[in-house]
Amino acid sequence: MARFVVLVIDSFGVGAMKDVTLVRPQDAGANTCGHILSQLPHLQLPTLEKLGLIKRIGLCARRYATVRFRNLGCGRAAT
Repeated sequence: MARFVVLVIDSFGVGAMKDVTLVRPQDAGANTCGHILSQLPHLQLPTLEKLGLIKRIGLCARRYATVRFRNLGCGRAAT
């Protein structure tokens, strides 16, 4: 049986929105997940890596290169 999973990780911080300086200037440069991984380089998040989250935040190191699933979306703040 096929499975469908929707994973919403609100406030996990995978990078700032493109218009962040206009909408929420205090969040410019936000990337909570990226900062955590830069401080803990040996941290393993295998499921999130397979889902493509690490690639989404711009970390394309060799250990993060394999993405098993194709579809990954990024929401926008409601205006």
